[in-house]
Amino acid sequence: AYEAHYSGGSGSLDLTLPKDGSLTLYISTGSGSASLLLPAGAAARLEIQDDGSGSVSVSSSLVKQPGSDRDDTGIWETAGYAQAKNKINIVFTGVGSGSISIR
Repeated sequence: AYEAHYSGGSGSLDLTLPKDGSLTLYISTGSGSASLLLPAGAAARLEIQDDGSGSVSVSSSLVKQPGSDRDDTGIWETAGYAQAKNKINIVFTGVGSGSISIR
């Protein structure tokens, strides 16, 4: 399992995530956008703790979990995430004015 941290300012983050292995990615952005591409069929969990003022677009393969608060904050998971061997866990800890796109 891997863990990575990204803290950005005004630049954009474009990231294609790996299909194999488990990964936890903590992201904090400023005014730049964050665009993440999930591999087809990946078991993924997305947590947005702070959505800032930018827009949020989440893949239809991720389903918002019960108990999540506002529209753009909360937790989303793919079907079968809890039982998967390899998992991608993405946590947005802080977002400024940039947009978030998970495809």
